[in-house]
Amino acid sequence: MDPELSRLFSDVNKWARTTQYKPNPDEVVLLRKCTRKIRAYAVSGILIGGGSMYGISSLLRSSSKAKMGRHQQAIWALAGGMIGLGISLSSAGTQCLLETVATANSPIADITRDLIVKRKATFPDAEMYIARFP
Repeated sequence: MDPELSRLFSDVNKWARTTQYKPNPDEVVLLRKCTRKIRAYAVSGILIGGGSMYGISSLLRSSSKAKMGRHQQAIWALAGGMIGLGISLSSAGTQCLLETVATANSPIADITRDLIVKRKATFPDAEMYIARFP
């Protein structure tokens, strides 16, 4: 996930803790939906990335030119899983942020929008998020 996006999520979380904010029912639904989406993307990214790299390493292991041990196959699968995890978390985080900033009558969305506007110069794709503001 982009470091600036991670920092934004972290700052909103800090705000919620310091103000002891209790989300309204619409926000609870959105936060649960985003949590499920991030978990699902993470699992699928690990499985797809790891499975792909395991398949490639199996082909390399069976070829006569490049002999590969089982431990090397496991390392390839692990590396593929981590790459898949990173890509999937980045995608899920972006989608959840877009849904959050598009929410009307939400203090969490208001704080998020304020932070994006303040960090517009350094925030990646800030215009895309700003276009979704209600």
